[in-house]
Amino acid sequence: MLEKTRASRGLGEWGTVLKSEVDKRIAVMSCVRPYEETIKECFVKVESSGHINVDENKIANAGFNGFHHYHPTLGLKCFGARNFSVSHIDRYACPKNWINLLSFNLPKGPEVIGFNRQFTYIPNDAAKRDLVVATPKDIMNYLSR
Repeated sequence: MLEKTRASRGLGEWGTVLKSEVDKRIAVMSCVRPYEETIKECFVKVESSGHINVDENKIANAGFNGFHHYHPTLGLKCFGARNFSVSHIDRYACPKNWINLLSFNLPKGPEVIGFNRQFTYIPNDAAKRDLVVATPKDIMNYLSR
């Protein structure tokens, strides 16, 4: 997912489905469906350069409980950091008991965060495989590394 994010510079939004759960304060993703399969299975309803719609019922009926989407960087490359502040549209479009992922590009490379209605999760190491609950201060510390 991060490599596709890196390669997506200049492209519009895209996304895929996933299975997720919370283990204490860590977001665990047990399955991330390849993008091509997501399109083939029609989990994505509409795609455009700045918007993506998903069929939440179809996703849930297939046993998934999360959705990843890529946010293209608009304007200066450093503006991608604003994605650490999950928009109210993205946050409240997230169904209960789902953890969604958001990926985007920063000058140092691709990033991924998780979110649900309550929390934002950021990577706790360089591998970006474990995401932990983050406060606004944690996010600012992460960005200053």
